[in-house]
Amino acid sequence: MYSYGSDFNGGSTGEEEFVSLRLKALINDIKSFFSGQQNTLLPFDEVARALHARQSVYKGIREVPVDEIIGSVDRYHDFDSHFLPKYDHLGYRWKRVYQAYSRYKELPPVELCKIGQVYFVKDGHHRVSVAKQQGAEFIDAVVTEYPVKVPLTRDVDPRDLLIKKEYEEFLEYCGLDKTRPDQRIEMTVLGRYQSLRDQIEEHKYYLSERAGREIPVKEAAADWYDHVYLPTIRIIEESHILKDFPHRTSADLYVWIMDHKYHLGERYGFDVGIRRATKDFADSYSERMVPGLIKKARKKIRRARQQRELRTGPARSSGQ
Repeated sequence: MYSYGSDFNGGSTGEEEFVSLRLKALINDIKSFFSGQQNTLLPFDEVARALHARQSVYKGIREVPVDEIIGSVDRYHDFDSHFLPKYDHLGYRWKRVYQAYSRYKELPPVELCKIGQVYFVKDGHHRVSVAKQQGAEFIDAVVTEYPVKVPLTRDVDPRDLLIKKEYEEFLEYCGLDKTRPDQRIEMTVLGRYQSLRDQIEEHKYYLSERAGREIPVKEAAADWYDHVYLPTIRIIEESHILKDFPHRTSADLYVWIMDHKYHLGERYGFDVGIRRATKDFADSYSERMVPGLIKKARKKIRRARQQRELRTGPARSSGQ
């Protein structure tokens, strides 16, 4: 059984609603970038591994509070933390589900995994997204529970735990806590340590080719830290751009600036260098640019909508 909010529009095709939610998702991403607040769904596997949730218990069909659904088993990249759709290709399915809701058609229960007092979607992401955006209080779900000893509620953000877990795994992989005990490579965003691992693997390959022998990972990591990471961090700190990103760390900016440097190189056809990439990154994405970025996001959504209407005609209401 679904509990609908008072704003539910039973005559809409869902086109206007989807376009509006895409805009909100873009704006949320921009705000999240500068505020330091996470705007992603929690990945079930990461949480389960960190909290040692191994055994499962089938709980059957339950009415689940929509606000307690905060993660996903395998589609945490497709929706943000508010279950707003992040990509245009999700629109077709989203609008079909919306239309079914608007006509009060019976839909199958979603499938959820429960850890502590929070839930992760296994099947039914679009149904949860539509229900959440329309103010539904509860949703029918087939629930499988994974008991854990650590209390986990929606008021406790387990991302901090997961980031620390990623950091521990990164140090175990590269050994920098032993070879460079003064290092402090601390991130505020999940998944970014993998970027560093990829860089170290590339650096290891380069060193091995030059030396004519296989270089151990820990040796390659120490050389990468001395000759790639630290020099870049010095440039970032000398540029004083950290003040424009008050909720981020030097390591966060390192990863973003290295990605930005790569994309600038692809655009211009040559390596632009760290200093130029750092300046361009600050000019493009610093906190003072937020109003302009939001304005660009709105223009992008409007342009996509206009192009769609040129192809198919404006969306029309399916009922009076």
